This record gives sequence, structure tokens and C-alpha cells, in this order.
Amino acid sequence: RSPHSFIQLDVPDPMNGTSVSWSVEWGSGEGLKRQGIERSNLSAGDRVVILAQPGRDPPENRAHLMGILRPSDGWSWGRPVK
Repeated sequence: RSPHSFIQLDVPDPMNGTSVSWSVEWGSGEGLKRQGIERSNLSAGDRVVILAQPGRDPPENRAHLMGILRPSDGWSWGRPVK
């Protein structure tokens, strides 16, 4: 979505195990393209670990992406994620 890209995540709630949807804002499409990021880098169903700054309104489940890691193959972007 212009101007920024978003990653939609389903995250298990640690309190009850239900799935909670999060919308994580990434960079602009053009900026990510300059960094070598393409749509094919991530696929629906990929398990990822992210580093993100939460939004100002916690019930909205929004955040700004700072780093991402796909443990299955080590692919990563941004700040280091453990």
C-alpha cells in the first residue's frame, strides 16, 4: 500500500493462545526496492521473528518494523533480531 508497505501477522496471545492480528508498517515500496527487498522475499505462512516499535494505541495492534528474521533460512532485514 502506498506510501508504505505493511506486513500482516497472526501472533499467538501469550495469555490465552488465541491468534491476534497485527499490522506492521515497513518502509516505502521504492525504498525497500532500493535495499533489494522484493515481494518474493516473504510469503504467506512464513514464520518470522520481528523487532518492532509498538504504535501509540495498543488496542489497534499496530507497530513500526525495525528488523525481521526468518529462522528457517536466516534471511533478515534491518536491525538484528534474536
